[in-house]
Amino acid sequence: MQLTNKLTNPKTFKNFSVWMTRSIILLVVTGGIVRLTESGLGCADWPNCTKNSFIAPLKYHALVEDANRFVVTLVSVIIILNFIWAIKLRHKQSIITASTIIGLLIGQIFMGALVVYSHLWPPFVMLHFFLSILMIVAGVIQIHTSSKLFNNASDKSDLNSKLRLNQIDRHNINLMSKLAVAMTFIVILVGTAVTGAGPHSGSIGSKRLPISYIKIAFIHIGVVSLLFFSLATLVLYISKLEFSKDVIKWGYFSIEALMAQAAVGLIQLIFHSPALVVGIHLFGACAVISIIFEFYLLVIDQLNFTDKVNESPVCVSNIGDANEGNRSVVNTD
Repeated sequence: MQLTNKLTNPKTFKNFSVWMTRSIILLVVTGGIVRLTESGLGCADWPNCTKNSFIAPLKYHALVEDANRFVVTLVSVIIILNFIWAIKLRHKQSIITASTIIGLLIGQIFMGALVVYSHLWPPFVMLHFFLSILMIVAGVIQIHTSSKLFNNASDKSDLNSKLRLNQIDRHNINLMSKLAVAMTFIVILVGTAVTGAGPHSGSIGSKRLPISYIKIAFIHIGVVSLLFFSLATLVLYISKLEFSKDVIKWGYFSIEALMAQAAVGLIQLIFHSPALVVGIHLFGACAVISIIFEFYLLVIDQLNFTDKVNESPVCVSNIGDANEGNRSVVNTD
């Protein structure tokens, strides 16, 4: 009975969602280690490490690649358990999110095979990484929604119940928040192109994208600048409208995380992409996408909550009482 209560406890499921998302980030980091140590073809076959053995031989690059495959297996088990748990809870949003993560995992594993068989062809490597980023985003969505399980309404204690928005403000915020998310994905995509053209190919002699590393790096800087501008504009806009302090706090977190990530990227460019800095930058990309997407979800929460408050019977009743009072004043005159 106690175990059943824990399994149906929203807090327990949320904690599991947090660890699942962290495991996906770990998978991205170990994949980065494979690339940065030139171990991308340490296991030249798939799913076996070699044609004759599933287990890696006692060679450095093979062991590094095989360790990453072990992490893939571990994360896969966690994601499958998450899917089963979501079905057990019978919560529609959690089932949809868990199913999405399962689908992305299958795609990521399939792309992993293509990466090996294509001898690390950059477009496949880029897509492989981007699918992992989408898995992280799905994990953030599950963390955000899992605390709302079995409640008729979300916990809105951190949202401003007194906020009133006109249609223009609501449209502008909705547009700016979606623009910020779109720009974030564009930054990630261009960043993968920088990786595809950069010095760390994943294995000696692997092909690189036929573009200038310096040129694509400066394009990346330009796109990051646009993302910074879109985030700063959104945060200033909602601050003037007195959005929830919690939402604004996450907005500033997003800007700070992006600035820190940009600083690491500049160090990487100036010092010709040392492996350690590239690894930090890779982890930073996971952190930035997580923080910005949480900020976006909170903004949408506040918009939806404000709409519900404005449409509630209490508000309608208050408006009716106010109108009645105005008519009384007119009649008295």
